Amino acid sequence: MSDLSEQREQREQREQRDNGTSLTSSADARGQPFKKKPLDPHLFSGAKGTADDMHVQTGYPVWVLIAQWQAANFDETIVLEGYADMPREEWDAAQRYYQAHKPFIDARIIANSQPAADDDVPPLQTADEYFAWLARQSDDAGEAVEMMTEGPANGRTAGG
Repeated sequence: MSDLSEQREQREQREQRDNGTSLTSSADARGQPFKKKPLDPHLFSGAKGTADDMHVQTGYPVWVLIAQWQAANFDETIVLEGYADMPREEWDAAQRYYQAHKPFIDARIIANSQPAADDDVPPLQTADEYFAWLARQSDDAGEAVEMMTEGPANGRTAGG
């Protein structure tokens, strides 16, 4: 390689590093490609090809299934009932994939469910704390709806 082309390549690498464009979905922080492994046959990669863009064969994104599972306090029967067209094998594959790629999928769930800047959120240190807080918010909202539907709209009066 000539000195000129070597200098050009080094300059391009510096520019990529400085602009944050050297990292791709298939390379680590040093620009080295990740090792590849075959996907579970019950899963397929979405258009982005990233860990948070994995789907089960029926088409549901893994992160959506996992978010539903977390919101249901990890009750998989609720997920399986809610996605009745999804075979059990796909759900099992989604859970295995989640366990192997937890930080990326948790990040996607958080990014898609984060509170507004002015919401009253307690200090949280981990993704698990955040998910527990979200589940409590969901439970509280469900209780509020239940209380509203048992009120005067259903023929009840304030006195009973």
